[in-house]
Amino acid sequence: MPLDELPRTGTRKLAAVNRYVRDRPLAWVDDELYDDAQLWAQARRAPTLLIRTQPSVGLSRADVSA
Repeated sequence: MPLDELPRTGTRKLAAVNRYVRDRPLAWVDDELYDDAQLWAQARRAPTLLIRTQPSVGLSRADVSA
């Protein structure tokens, strides 16, 4: 999906990620993970780990430990 077609609200990459991962396990690290992504992750049957990083910090040691 071209970036100019991404939604302007919520987790903008959610639809594309959902299409790609289907029912496979997923670890998703991103600075744009919102309530809609959390609800989606909770509803999935496959193991799903979402880690929201801070845009100004990037991936921290705590994120890696998670």
